Amino acid sequence: MSSGGVPNTGRGSGSSGYVQKNISAESKPKGRYESRELNTRKDKWREDQETQDRLRRETDEVLATHNKLRGIEVSCAELEDELERRGFSEQEIDDKVNKLRTRLKRQMSEQENKANADVDDADSKSDVYSYTPRFS
Repeated sequence: MSSGGVPNTGRGSGSSGYVQKNISAESKPKGRYESRELNTRKDKWREDQETQDRLRRETDEVLATHNKLRGIEVSCAELEDELERRGFSEQEIDDKVNKLRTRLKRQMSEQENKANADVDDADSKSDVYSYTPRFS
């Protein structure tokens, strides 16, 4: 007869009867399939993060452009109010507001071109460190 999972031997139980849990059996090493699945999940997570970062940057650029254009229109509306208060005719108001609008938009596009040129210059500077063989 066995008592509580402890086997009997010819000389008695051979154990004090204290039962311990086998901890080494709990964490089995990951097999090939599990590690591949884990890597696939990590890759998918990285791709999702990159996609979210790209969308966030694009959204930030769109909002920045929108805010710049909104600022231009606010300036035009303020000028229009000021000219109406001074008593200018509608034709004169429209001409001056349109001139201001085109000037501000031109300034905005020049700033964007300058920023793009700075980025292009940075790219050309990084070409200095690229290796090109002298003789091919």
